[in-house]
Amino acid sequence: MKQALSDGTARFLLDQALQWGADMNQALSEGLDLCKTDVEKKVLKLAVGKVMAEILTEIINPICKTHPHLTPDQLT
Repeated sequence: MKQALSDGTARFLLDQALQWGADMNQALSEGLDLCKTDVEKKVLKLAVGKVMAEILTEIINPICKTHPHLTPDQLT
């Protein structure tokens, strides 16, 4: 995220990214219940982890760095 975002845009994207994280956690939890093997569980955890890491490093962290007043308590 190279360009500066307005507070409104940053707030919207941050809220969306946090919701995506919550949704991914829920999907992971439900998906793990469906996995039949430890290998399946590992594959699922790695895939979800990669997506969540990308959301954190490419959306959440840059917004919180450039708009620290928007940083939610759970990230401090």
